[in-house]
Amino acid sequence: MTEQKENWFTAAARDLKEIRLHIVWMVLAFILGSTLGVLYPQRGDQLASGFAQIAAQLRELGPVALILAILLRNAVAVGVALLFGVVLGLAPLLAALTNGMLVGYLLAQEPSGWWRLIPHGIFELPAVFIGWGAGLWVGMWMFRPPRFATLKERFGKAVRVYGAIVLPLLIVAAVIEGLSAVLFYW
Repeated sequence: MTEQKENWFTAAARDLKEIRLHIVWMVLAFILGSTLGVLYPQRGDQLASGFAQIAAQLRELGPVALILAILLRNAVAVGVALLFGVVLGLAPLLAALTNGMLVGYLLAQEPSGWWRLIPHGIFELPAVFIGWGAGLWVGMWMFRPPRFATLKERFGKAVRVYGAIVLPLLIVAAVIEGLSAVLFYW
């Protein structure tokens, strides 16, 4: 059984190499979104108010429930972007831009707050960039004949990358974010 897991993780690492250019595109989209968040704060206000509502709900939870809620929210968000990436990669692109706008806006409002992102962001940001990149990569199936065979192959590889790389990173990020929230902010 261990050999199967090793092969699965090895295959996921190989798949990650195929996806790497699309990950770079998602990082660039996130940076563009961050810049837009600074330049157009009215849009950032809307995003931040939605984020504040979610944060208020999370403050009601105990540490374990908070960690699980953060993990579930992030895992579903990245999973949905990956799943709906099938449509030309538009969902992951939109997710990267929107999340970038929120981060850019929040950092522009409180420039000294960047340090709060570092502990969990070290794990969460690579996870979401990989997930979004995989979604974008899957979405390019339409340009690679035979199209449906390409879609099936890419989607399978993206799911493997999600399970072997993205999800473990999101678990670590959720634990760090949940514990730091309980210890320092609540």
